[in-house]
Amino acid sequence: LAVHGAGCTNMIFAPPGATLIELHPRGHLPRFYVRLTELLGQRHRAVPGEITRSLAPLPPAFWDFRVELPAVAELLSA
Repeated sequence: LAVHGAGCTNMIFAPPGATLIELHPRGHLPRFYVRLTELLGQRHRAVPGEITRSLAPLPPAFWDFRVELPAVAELLSA
């Protein structure tokens, strides 16, 4: 479980069949980790959050956002 960014790279050390749960700003999920998990035989799940603050000129994928706890809990219970 990680916020989109460099912290997700630890999934490289996870075994095939592992699941990466990526938190990201709604509507701005870069496909990089989705593709990497496919190549490594892992699963990728995403939990979108509402953007709370723009950090322009950075791309929206790096802006501040808030994920609702029930959305995370629902995914973890599945």
